[in-house]
Amino acid sequence: MNLKTFSVFFEHGLCLRENVFATDRAIPCLNNYLLAFEHVQEAGSRLPMVLDDHPNSSSPSSPSNSSASASFSPTDWIRSICCAHQLKRQCTDKLARESCGPEAATAFDLFFEQIHFGFFTILCRPATAYDPESASCRAALPNRGQKPKGLRSGSAVSQLLVSYFPFNYVTVAKRKQIFDVYSRRLESEKSMGKPGENLVG
Repeated sequence: MNLKTFSVFFEHGLCLRENVFATDRAIPCLNNYLLAFEHVQEAGSRLPMVLDDHPNSSSPSSPSNSSASASFSPTDWIRSICCAHQLKRQCTDKLARESCGPEAATAFDLFFEQIHFGFFTILCRPATAYDPESASCRAALPNRGQKPKGLRSGSAVSQLLVSYFPFNYVTVAKRKQIFDVYSRRLESEKSMGKPGENLVG
């Protein structure tokens, strides 16, 4: 991120925090990622098992992997993730524009791409190929609008996102409860002379 974009983002940082990050309204936007990974998993696709299906592979393909590769291709996997990303972009862009203006929305979008090292820019190219309202995107993300299963899903990625970034997927009230629990635990650790030792446990 160049210095100009960085400064513009921080100029609108407080507004974005109060109206996008720290609100329950942003949760449905970010839920699209969980839904995509959960759909991919339920459709039988981990990352394609290329070696298992290769004719020179020494390890035999399991029936489940063979059928998954036949029914859910790498293109399908990418389409599900990219359609979810574009749906998230539309959602957060609308929140940012309505609350903080177009300049803040653009800066936020660039900032989001930068902290993910341009992953989505590279993977989802061209962006116009993943219009969230297109028939192909609706088919690629059939569970859109539903409540993600999160920790109860069969998707390891969905579970990891909820485990390590819970503030993105739980309500503000729930975040406060989690913070209060950890604060009390830290105080208990301090009183025992072991500050923070078991905080994550």
